[in-house]
Amino acid sequence: MRVSFFWVVCFIFLTGVSSLRLEADNDFQSWQWLCLHLYQNKGFKAHIYADNRMADNVSQEKLYIVGPRLHYRISDPISLGVGYLFLNIHDLNQDVWRNEHRGENELNFHFSFNEKLDFHQRNRFEWRWRESRDQPGYRMRSRFQLRYKTDLGRLKSVYTNNEFFWDKDYSENRAIPVGLQFQITPALDFNLFYMIQSLHSASARSWKSNHIFGTHLNFRF
Repeated sequence: MRVSFFWVVCFIFLTGVSSLRLEADNDFQSWQWLCLHLYQNKGFKAHIYADNRMADNVSQEKLYIVGPRLHYRISDPISLGVGYLFLNIHDLNQDVWRNEHRGENELNFHFSFNEKLDFHQRNRFEWRWRESRDQPGYRMRSRFQLRYKTDLGRLKSVYTNNEFFWDKDYSENRAIPVGLQFQITPALDFNLFYMIQSLHSASARSWKSNHIFGTHLNFRF
């Protein structure tokens, strides 16, 4: 059966965010992601992940993240993942930095509709040990992504995804309407993306949304 890329993208994206405010009017942020791929074979891969985020209209450092992640493909459509991340988080309201230790477990699914179009679904469970809190926190997140491979020079693919977060209740949504992946060298690719991050305030019973312009570097040794 032939799949229309346009309609599949519209279905996943619009279904996921139809209940949220998409007017990203609260803050403009910049996120920079880096993956250093240390080892990869047919079924196993290991990389170091790093993340830097700027907030308050890109005027203040908000967050640093670094840590290792491992993935193992148990079959063609299914893979498992485990990771540890150290976070240094800036509370902009109180101007205080706090640390967080985070453990991760993943169950992921990958399907190819055809030679051009891939679907990836990531499910991640997080254990969160946060400074100044007595008990660890838990969070579940699930991301749905479509990637379309191109033949346009260095532009390797175009993708869209939507990620849902549950922290006791549905607490956050991160929608990327469009992302672009560029192949710079055989060992380096560079991604540009625009994200709408929607956050739910339980006390105010309302959503607020942020503009995010992001980059993602993948370097393979």
